[in-house]
Amino acid sequence: MFASRGEINSMSQATVMALGAARLALDDSGWYPETPEEQLNTGVAVGMGMVSLDEIARTSKAFQEKGYNKVSPFFVPRILVNMAAGHISIKHKLKGPNHAVSTACTTGAHAVGDAARLCQGASPRHQMERQPRAGIKALSPRQRGLCDGRRERRCSFWRSWTTREKRGARIYAEVLGYGLSGDASHITAPTADGEGAFRCMSAALRDAAVSPADVTYVNAHATSTPLGDAAENAAIKRLFHGNLDSLAVSSTKGATGHLLGAAGALEAAFTALACYHAVLPPTLNLDRTEPEFDLNYVPCTAQPWRTQGRRIALTNSFGFGGTNASLCLASM
Repeated sequence: MFASRGEINSMSQATVMALGAARLALDDSGWYPETPEEQLNTGVAVGMGMVSLDEIARTSKAFQEKGYNKVSPFFVPRILVNMAAGHISIKHKLKGPNHAVSTACTTGAHAVGDAARLCQGASPRHQMERQPRAGIKALSPRQRGLCDGRRERRCSFWRSWTTREKRGARIYAEVLGYGLSGDASHITAPTADGEGAFRCMSAALRDAAVSPADVTYVNAHATSTPLGDAAENAAIKRLFHGNLDSLAVSSTKGATGHLLGAAGALEAAFTALACYHAVLPPTLNLDRTEPEFDLNYVPCTAQPWRTQGRRIALTNSFGFGGTNASLCLASM
């Protein structure tokens, strides 16, 4: 069990699921921080799209029908969006950054991107100097020239990377870049030209220090809404106009539905697995498109991911309020 019966009574269902996911992630990575230093250098970043509406409805009904004494003392902790991160931190004694995100349908991608930047930038013991291709992007201390005596602090991530290799952890993909933007247009609809999505993807590529020609797969936000899909498609075609023939675009929402706050994290996982296995996930149920949708959308059936260099991908998440995030991932 991921939580005791007593713990479950004090939590929302989403928090219980988050505890389970955290346990599975720790097991998969083989990371069990026990020493004070390990606990201080391990943080938590969890996103939650919205509070439990069922919990609010039940509590409101109980209050109206039976009065204040029937309101659970755990009501407020159950509906706070940061409690999943808090319970994971407490359960595993993780004393690094404790971070919670709530940005509508972009929540999951923001949580992953923010976690990457927390790894890249700060720890309770020191402030790592941000340098191009350093931090979580470090591939080799010799290649990057990071490990001379004057730059010892920048080697902490590399030591963490080699520790992961020693304990046999699977490294599914590398986070190369993270981009964010705001539409500043409408609470639910993007601009028709996808300008916000274009800026977001461009920012992720700049952060990753890769060119559009290096990217051969995009996991699209693509919720199958006419305005949203058309805007994202326009943004992708604008950004990758020079290499559209070698670009694949798909939406895994055809298999999962739209999971709101969880969507970006799940789609980042799908993208990492695509990088790891060299397989492009399909867009299920895509049997016809409008004329302007003329790219390879991996319709209905998975395709092998063939490329000359590293497998580099973008995954997009766009939320109500005009908040956007793109993650650039790559195979190892």
